[in-house]
Amino acid sequence: MTSADVIYGFDLFGTFFFAVSGAFRAVKYELDLLGVVVLATAVGVGGGIMRDAMLGIHPPAALAGNVYLVVCIAAGLAVFAFAPRIAARWDMVKLADAVGLGVFAAAYPLGPMRTLAKLQGGAGFDREPGGGRGGGSTAADDAGLRAV
Repeated sequence: MTSADVIYGFDLFGTFFFAVSGAFRAVKYELDLLGVVVLATAVGVGGGIMRDAMLGIHPPAALAGNVYLVVCIAAGLAVFAFAPRIAARWDMVKLADAVGLGVFAAAYPLGPMRTLAKLQGGAGFDREPGGGRGGGSTAADDAGLRAV
C-alpha cells in the first residue's frame, strides 16, 4: 500500500463523514430520501470539487469516477435509515463534520498552503526533497516544504 493509497482512503473516509453531515442536516429539515441523498452528495463532494477547480485539476477527482458518488449515496441511505433512532442527538452533525475536517487535515497537511500558493501566482509546495529534479537539498527541503 503506497502513501497515495492511504491518502485516497482518507479522502473517501472524509467524504463519507461530510456526506453524513449533509444527510443529517437534510433529515433535520424533514427532506425525503432523494433530498437526503442529494444534500449528502453536495456536501460530501462539494468542497473537493471547489478545491480541484481552484487548483486547475480537471476533471475534479469526485467527477473522475463513481466511487465518491457511491460513498455519498451510502452515507445518505445510512443516515436516512438510522436517523429516526437518534433524532434527539443532532450534535452528531457537528461530530461528523469535525471528523471529516480532521481527516482532510490529516490527509492533506499542505493542502491549504498549496491552494493559496496556486492562487497567488502558481507556486506550489513539493514534499519531495530536491523537487525530483536532482537539485541540492536545503533546510527547507529537509523540512518538507520546498517552493517549486
